[in-house]
Amino acid sequence: MAFIALGLPDPLLGSAWSVMFPQFAVSLGAAAYIGTVVSAGTLCSVLLADRFVRRFGTGRIVACGVLLLTAATFGFSIAWHYAMLLVCAGLLGAAAGAIDVAVNRYVSLHYEARHMSWLHCFWGVGAFLGPIIMSGYLGPTQNWRGGYRAVAFILLGMAAVLFISLPLWRRREKQNPPGADAIDGPTRPETRSTGALLRIPGVKPAMLTFLFYTGMEATFALWGASYLVSHKALGEAEAAAGAGLFFLGITLGRLGSGFLTMLLAPKTLIRLGWCVFVLGAASLFLPLPALALQILFLVCGLGCAPIYPNSVHETPRRFGEGPARKIIGFQIAASYFASLILPPVFGTITNRFGMGFFVGYVLVFAVLFAVCSERVMRVTPDSSCRR
Repeated sequence: MAFIALGLPDPLLGSAWSVMFPQFAVSLGAAAYIGTVVSAGTLCSVLLADRFVRRFGTGRIVACGVLLLTAATFGFSIAWHYAMLLVCAGLLGAAAGAIDVAVNRYVSLHYEARHMSWLHCFWGVGAFLGPIIMSGYLGPTQNWRGGYRAVAFILLGMAAVLFISLPLWRRREKQNPPGADAIDGPTRPETRSTGALLRIPGVKPAMLTFLFYTGMEATFALWGASYLVSHKALGEAEAAAGAGLFFLGITLGRLGSGFLTMLLAPKTLIRLGWCVFVLGAASLFLPLPALALQILFLVCGLGCAPIYPNSVHETPRRFGEGPARKIIGFQIAASYFASLILPPVFGTITNRFGMGFFVGYVLVFAVLFAVCSERVMRVTPDSSCRR
């Protein structure tokens, strides 16, 4: 439920921005700055997440995070000025970062690769439903505020359920004896400095894989619908549906990836996902009808699906569980740093040259991801269960 909530508001801006930006008297590329503020809030939250999780426990952090997501999403629905969108974006990012780090670390340490894929599958459920909800409010009325408000009420219900479930988290915490290897219980802290951890072979390219992967996914999420409207001449509702299919592809792909981990190694799934994404993205160069373009967005989502969860899950097995507690934070921070920088760069390109460079932009990051990913696989143990 927490990861559904995490995914719900993520694609709303990309789905509705082509309708929103004239009402705020800003340029089409101004969406990038909202994304930048979201990522800045997330980055700050990620850097503080370890301290807060250890103090308050995963359950409280998750429940409060979803409540903050609710407030931020509702704020978007009543915003009357672009500056208010930026404030709500900062709150949205802070909430998302806390939830993301807390749950990812917990699952990577205590569950198997298939559980990580299924966890991220439910993020995809939320990310798929978000554009579908928004597309229902677009069309003739172009009521994007109603779409944000509907998602806010859904998040409020989820927050209530998560607060009710806090006793289940406390029961889990009591089961962790002192010194147990669990996020919510007392643990042996990693004593090495950040500099020492960064000098471990493979850590820096591992961080870069998250940066470049996020460059692919975040650019698709934020600009995909606008690309279909302005460069492929689709209607707003058709483009929002296409964005929804991208996230549906991520959802279905991660569901299937969970089962495939029983047959294929994580590194094989990462490579397979990359190949599918590149094939789908490159096909967008072709002059295709609306339905084919929407299907290609689905294919790109399928390609993205196994990359992130398998990369996170491999971290404790490649670098050891102790270092992984901080290294996972580094990786997620790199991911959000990419969200902070790379979509705005494309926004600048869009303002000057138009949307025609969209496909080439994401393919550059796909190639860079592949180079760094192969480097990590060469210099680290192959999924050895290091302790």
